[in-house]
Amino acid sequence: MLSNNIKGQSRQLSHRQLPPPAPVLPKMEGCLPTRATATKKYKDNLIADVND
Repeated sequence: MLSNNIKGQSRQLSHRQLPPPAPVLPKMEGCLPTRATATKKYKDNLIADVND
């Protein structure tokens, strides 16, 4: 039963067309905007808001 579910999902995914890739954003501060840098910026902004 579990294997049938897996096969069914893979069949559906193979027919689905993926959306085009998102346009590449311009580099900020000389590095690619990764999840880690985005989280760090968000945290820094929160700390700055609390300090103000």
